[in-house]
Amino acid sequence: MAAEEEDEVEWVVESIAGFLRGPDWSIPILDFVEQKCEVFDDEEESKLTYTAIHQEYKELVEKLLESYLKEIGINEDQFQEACTSPLAKTHTSQVFAFVLFC
Repeated sequence: MAAEEEDEVEWVVESIAGFLRGPDWSIPILDFVEQKCEVFDDEEESKLTYTAIHQEYKELVEKLLESYLKEIGINEDQFQEACTSPLAKTHTSQVFAFVLFC
């Protein structure tokens, strides 16, 4: 990968990591979790409602990411390349640590 391509991938990864740490991501996600958490219990058997909630969550995540990527001009190919780059592993770990310990 050429240095220019590496710089672009790094910028995309940094941008997405910043978005995932910010309020435009965390507020809608935390609101969703608060609204849906009462449905879940300690029973071992999964309920059908869990599937519907999971689908709603996936749609929320997709909408938030698509909106952000469109806003800053990152296309699907750039996003996929960034997600598969070695840089993404480092930033993914940082973002998950941030989200888990906030």
